[in-house]
Amino acid sequence: MVCQSVFQVDSVEGISWQKAVLIAQEAAYFPGEIRFRYGMRCADAHSAEELVALEVPPKAWVCVESDRFDAAYIIERIRRIATGSAHVAVSLVA
Repeated sequence: MVCQSVFQVDSVEGISWQKAVLIAQEAAYFPGEIRFRYGMRCADAHSAEELVALEVPPKAWVCVESDRFDAAYIIERIRRIATGSAHVAVSLVA
């Protein structure tokens, strides 16, 4: 792998449906393949359904990886979402 990050997921909820959707939304802006690994299983980070199917529990160690050199930024964004350290901004337009 060219670019990867190994980290422990959020200690409260693991990878919930909400987090999976946020991760898939972030990955949607990246043109290359991003893989989310838990144990021996792997999911495409572009698919919230695949991420939830991994059944990642709280405090589990995961790996997010890509074959592209320019993936470091998106992998860091995914790490922040999965660990609960990302601030999600919501803007309302009247």
